[in-house]
Amino acid sequence: GDSTVALQIGSDQMLVNGNAITLDSPAFEQHIAGKLVPVEIDVPNDPARVGGEASLQKNQQLCLRYGVEAFPTIIVLSSQGQLVGGFVGGVDVAAACKAVDTALENMSTLQQAATLQGKEKLAALKRVYDSLPEDFAYAAKGLQRHMVEADTDDSLGLREEMQIQDERQAIEKRLQSVHPDDYAARLAIIAEEMPQAMPANAELLARMKIYIIQEQIREDFTKAETVEDVPHIKQRILHELVPAIPEKDRAVLTEQIEKQFADPQKLLEKMQRR
Repeated sequence: GDSTVALQIGSDQMLVNGNAITLDSPAFEQHIAGKLVPVEIDVPNDPARVGGEASLQKNQQLCLRYGVEAFPTIIVLSSQGQLVGGFVGGVDVAAACKAVDTALENMSTLQQAATLQGKEKLAALKRVYDSLPEDFAYAAKGLQRHMVEADTDDSLGLREEMQIQDERQAIEKRLQSVHPDDYAARLAIIAEEMPQAMPANAELLARMKIYIIQEQIREDFTKAETVEDVPHIKQRILHELVPAIPEKDRAVLTEQIEKQFADPQKLLEKMQRR
């Protein structure tokens, strides 16, 4: 339609420092009345709460599209689907209302920018971009692309940033093509992409590799039934996790692992209680 939309994206845990604002909070609801169409998107632990696994996956894809990593997140979109503002985390009503007002001003600025050319257009686009929360950098790719097109001499240095984001999106698409629990496939993709990735993305892939290996280790402990299973877990840590972390930290981690695994039975009992 031709309405401005406010997306509230949340999970089972919506309160942040006791200040979480929701789209149906009376004061906030009154402030946005006639200005925005509120839409709530949930990402709960239980798929049944959103109508099943298919609906949950759609909501998760929306999170990926806008780079949502914290809850609650409220994103304001123009009627053309352009990101114009919002906020992340728990805020009070006054801050939430101010964020909405800024978003509406940004929408007006974008409409004006569409009629401008050259440096004037770039300046208008940059005003909108600079007003967005840092958390929305990923979601603002479309705006960044318009800025690159208007910035013919790359005075803002955004071209490289766009290249990084385009490469990251392609990598994420590959990773999303395999099941999240298929650790081997995800690690194989990371191994293929890392040597040719731009430095910023190579760092991200390195962190993702560590996270996946840690997930494997947690699963190993979950499946472990006897103390005889523990040495295998230790070997995974020493042979896979330790080489994946920065070299300066490897000796310390190795020493910690040796201490933690000194009593396999005690360690197994501790991990199984978690």
